[in-house]
Amino acid sequence: MSLRSAPGTWIPLAVGALLFVLGCARLIHAHRLSLSDVVPTFLAVIPAWLLLFLIAYVAQHSRLALIPLFAAGAVLLLSSPICDVVLGIALMGIAAVGTLSDRRCARALANGHADASGEVKKAQGEE
Repeated sequence: MSLRSAPGTWIPLAVGALLFVLGCARLIHAHRLSLSDVVPTFLAVIPAWLLLFLIAYVAQHSRLALIPLFAAGAVLLLSSPICDVVLGIALMGIAAVGTLSDRRCARALANGHADASGEVKKAQGEE
């Protein structure tokens, strides 16, 4: 059984890497890379993940409600290079966690089966 990732997994990774590189380039170009920029970047990773999860949730339930969220995201991306870096990190993290989870599940299914607690149980006759 192959442990390859899903075909569309590279898209959020590529967009995240692009946002990260563009944000870093904007910070370096502005000659502002200092501790006062690094600390807010690390602190803003969790709210960026929450924003991305909110966008994904709203996308599943109400397409029209995405317009204000995308507008807020565009304003954030254009206003600060820190937001570019943070959203890039968040996108890459979400894609990586999903890929690792899929691989772990595929590996568990290949070796046996998983119960509700996530522990893999071997089939009866295998030791």
